Amino acid sequence: MTQFVVDLLGTPVELDVPPLLDGPLTDALTDLGRSDAPVRTLTLEPDRAGHFTLLDGTERVLESVPVDVAVATVVWRLNAIAAASPDHLVVHAGCVADDRGGIILPGRSGSGKSWLTAAFVEHGFDYLSDEHALVELSSGRLVPLAKPLDLGVRGLVPASRLRPGSVGDPGPPAAIVFPRRDGASPTIVSSLDPATSLLALCGQCPSLEAMGATGFRWLAGLASACPAWQITYSEAVEAVEALGATFRDVPRGTALEVVRPVPVDHVVTDATTTVVIDDDVVVFDARTTRVHHLNRSAGFVWLCVERTPDLCELARTVQAEAPAGAIEPADVYLTIEHLGAIGLLDDEIPPDPEGPV
Repeated sequence: MTQFVVDLLGTPVELDVPPLLDGPLTDALTDLGRSDAPVRTLTLEPDRAGHFTLLDGTERVLESVPVDVAVATVVWRLNAIAAASPDHLVVHAGCVADDRGGIILPGRSGSGKSWLTAAFVEHGFDYLSDEHALVELSSGRLVPLAKPLDLGVRGLVPASRLRPGSVGDPGPPAAIVFPRRDGASPTIVSSLDPATSLLALCGQCPSLEAMGATGFRWLAGLASACPAWQITYSEAVEAVEALGATFRDVPRGTALEVVRPVPVDHVVTDATTTVVIDDDVVVFDARTTRVHHLNRSAGFVWLCVERTPDLCELARTVQAEAPAGAIEPADVYLTIEHLGAIGLLDDEIPPDPEGPV
């Protein structure tokens, strides 16, 4: 067995692989730093059928791994280890950077984020990751995870093969771009407001369930600090050119504290975390890990709950404090019922006195 140790977000991980996989794995992981004194070991152990068993320490992670996907399987496990880091906020995203800071490219598998990340690198941007954007909780910086890019038919491609010296350094986030690859579409770039960006980030954050309210506040910090766009594209090169024009107005990051968790100004209920971004109210429910973007009327009613938790008094409080014309009296009870229907209010909803007896 051949052994070498890679530095995975500061954790030395030893890789034990048969000699026939040493070359391909070393080549795939050429951009990951080397280390010593491992604290964790991944092993590809041959079986009698000519396949492999992937071990993480003594845990049997996968069995009967074919030789042609053995290297990709090790990279997959390294990704999973990184995604579970307690010291980082993890967003399922590609990530590149220039002198303005990091550009986060969140998206589900098939959204084209790896191809778009590769195109950015080939056009002079630094490479941080094609799978996980990692925000270091101690500093608010994006840190690199220089695994090979998974480019489908091109296989696992190290960023340094796309452009020598392309692996970037830690730095502040500067922008968020949600890619959607559509072979029949022209390149379309649309601006997103911070609340919409926050909702989309929550949908691509594997850290959210484990981190709960803390993770939600970090995501809100990202959405508040970074301008966001959605891009629909068919050709990655055209997408990079279009985004390059868009990024010209993005201010250059000047401090490592560009992104911090959003403070909580409204403690409406013990089970929820509420943030207000540009007058938009967004609520994280720790019981379900669901995130709710409330419209203006619902947001006003929800914030009134903080001062008037008794739902029998809530409608009167809303009607007394709402600006003239902001919410119709008949809509107050409908809004309270809606907040109950989505699970934010647990108590019995009071009947509308104007409704049918």
